[in-house]
Amino acid sequence: MVGMKDFIIEDKVTGLLTLNLPRLEELSDTAFNKLYVEEMDSFMKFFMEKNGKNPTCSRCSNLIENPDNLVRYFGENLDLKCFKEAYSKERGGLEERETRYFDLISRVKDNVPTRI
Repeated sequence: MVGMKDFIIEDKVTGLLTLNLPRLEELSDTAFNKLYVEEMDSFMKFFMEKNGKNPTCSRCSNLIENPDNLVRYFGENLDLKCFKEAYSKERGGLEERETRYFDLISRVKDNVPTRI
């Protein structure tokens, strides 16, 4: 099964691991959403094991009950509504790679039905 780990590469300049954005951008919206939701599901299970409960949104404190409604944004757990608000305000100040990645998430979340 393909997962987000299959889209991680070593940056030739820094030697750090990074996402292979061109490969992610080639995926259909449905395929990327499936990949992203599976990653968020894994994170939610890890969070639940560590904390005994589902994560809450770092901005509005609402409980995030399913991985379709979770976006990890610079270390924060955000629900879709708060992600869209935060990203629309902060987008202009981000680096190009960050903008490409979060544009992809935003577009896919707009185009693929979710269970909220």
